[in-house]
Amino acid sequence: MKRTIFIAVSLLFVFCLGVAAQAGIFDKYLSPGDIEKVTGFKGVKLSQSSGKGLFGNETFRDGNKHLILKVRFMRVALYKKDEAKKLGLVKADVKGIGEDAYIGPKVDDPYIVSFKKGPMYVDLSSFYNSQSKGSKLMLFINIDQLETLAKIVASHI
Repeated sequence: MKRTIFIAVSLLFVFCLGVAAQAGIFDKYLSPGDIEKVTGFKGVKLSQSSGKGLFGNETFRDGNKHLILKVRFMRVALYKKDEAKKLGLVKADVKGIGEDAYIGPKVDDPYIVSFKKGPMYVDLSSFYNSQSKGSKLMLFINIDQLETLAKIVASHI
């Protein structure tokens, strides 16, 4: 009898871990539904979530299982915009997203939005679509969409 109870409790524990793994650590800041609303993608799912407390990262996939977005949550002490500028990683400052926000790098199609707010430094970056038509790789999520997603994250910090 004790063995049956132990097995039942163990299975329940494993099931709960599986459910928890499907929900991201940072869902309170940005969910797959938020990404779908902003980008128009269907079937967005959390691909990976890792971290402790306030800090870590998440990656998301679209319905075709392509990696489309990475969001990193870091300690504000790691935010070094002046160094990023020196390295050509800052294309332009952005207003209305947290504090001291910028897009980058200095390329035709910037693919990162970074900002700080409260104890966090956050950056959102789009992946390139390797199946783009033509000679130019296209981003899955354009810079305007990234800025909108960054505003959603900032509003929940």
